[in-house]
Amino acid sequence: TFTASGSVRYDFEESFVAGLGVYMRYLHQDQDRKSKSPDVILPANVEDITLGADYRIGYLLLSAEEQWHDSSLSPYEATRLNAQYRLPLGVGTALDATANYDMIDRTTESTTTTIATVKGRWTQRIDQTLSFALTATWRNETEDPSSTVEAFDQTFEIFWRYRQTSVTASVHNSFVNSNADDTSYLTVQLALRREF
Repeated sequence: TFTASGSVRYDFEESFVAGLGVYMRYLHQDQDRKSKSPDVILPANVEDITLGADYRIGYLLLSAEEQWHDSSLSPYEATRLNAQYRLPLGVGTALDATANYDMIDRTTESTTTTIATVKGRWTQRIDQTLSFALTATWRNETEDPSSTVEAFDQTFEIFWRYRQTSVTASVHNSFVNSNADDTSYLTVQLALRREF
């Protein structure tokens, strides 16, 4: 197997494009597999190019990239869009929000998968020993032409730490809707850790 890879990135720090970064990643792989049954074990030859850019302004980070993955096994093209926002609200307290959109086109299978995710998280520090977090996540996944899955998750976590002892408790609730059926489940976890 022969593999060659590299990446380059440039960040703008002045003028009206300050906060903008552009990058490229490249991967080349040649694999020679010798077998009496060449149809059973196929060589994984890959030519992969990714071009992307991200832009930070204040608490907001935006990014986009395009990937061309030419492979002898499973070629695809992918588009990825992402937005992240983090707002500090004090010591140990913050509001985070992310949104992602991925589109993957499997060229040889005539199948396109799109995944959209929106997530919000609030972390709150009560005092030096106690804090909690609330998280909500919405996800929609569609595989053209036949499959759609939509999920909505909610999680509450509480953290307590005193010296070498820590306790974590969480409650996770989830609703999942798909073409096949609708499901929901509730999970409760409790973890105790003692450091010596």
